[in-house]
Amino acid sequence: MNEQKYEKKTKLSGCNMRKNKVLAKLRKGECVIIPETGHFASHKLLEMIGLIGFDGVWIDMEHKDLELSQLGPLTLACRATDMESIVRIAAGNYTNIIRPLEAGATGLVIPHCKSAEQARQIVHDSRFSPLGCRGFDGVAADAKFRTVSIDDYRKWASEEVLIGVMIEDKEAIDNIDEIAAVEGIDVLYFGPGDLSQTYGCFLDFDNKLMTDAIDKIAIAAEKHNRFWGGPLMNVEHFHNTRAKGASFFTHDADLFILKRGFDNLKEEYKQLLGNDKKST
Repeated sequence: MNEQKYEKKTKLSGCNMRKNKVLAKLRKGECVIIPETGHFASHKLLEMIGLIGFDGVWIDMEHKDLELSQLGPLTLACRATDMESIVRIAAGNYTNIIRPLEAGATGLVIPHCKSAEQARQIVHDSRFSPLGCRGFDGVAADAKFRTVSIDDYRKWASEEVLIGVMIEDKEAIDNIDEIAAVEGIDVLYFGPGDLSQTYGCFLDFDNKLMTDAIDKIAIAAEKHNRFWGGPLMNVEHFHNTRAKGASFFTHDADLFILKRGFDNLKEEYKQLLGNDKKST
């Protein structure tokens, strides 16, 4: 990743709005790992995650039953704790993109981007001119309810909102160089589950088709100065992909964290009951 290119770009701003912590670390060549939420997303949970000290949180609106009306309080909890709200939206139309942004999301990840044409449409819908032609409202949460100048808001939206696309289809791998070349895309996010389906090797992540796909993403990201990453599976996976340039990872979800907690609690109860003479 060429840090100087991004450093030059961000100096254009100087506006009175907060920097995107995730993008700031990525632009410095650092690694970012953020947790996922969706099943049990609430403003209280996200506030706790932010207070713990995470740089951001992945909010899943593709596979979870979150409604747009729930998103505003979630992004507010993120802002209150100086944490980024990275929202994986449901694939769909233009409204699916701009309304989460106006609700305060500081990053979007769009699923199933298969071609440069799709990537260009995503940039068109999510970026203001000159890169795109996002519809302008300028009075919502992302614009601080018109308490900052329109010029500052547009600069911030251009420089500090993360836009990522999910690479999770074999067509996307075939077109990865062209997708990565689209200006306005920040992150190429590897989706191993769905990609393995399209290759006919469901959940066989060690299959050569899958490992070759990772290499192609890494090469395209390096060539076009994009960040890339995906779900973090284990420590070995982290080291292998980090060595290839990956820097943006999501890891663990609220459902799994809760399940582990309750599993551990049940084991503790079993031990207590097993040592309880009155219960035997």
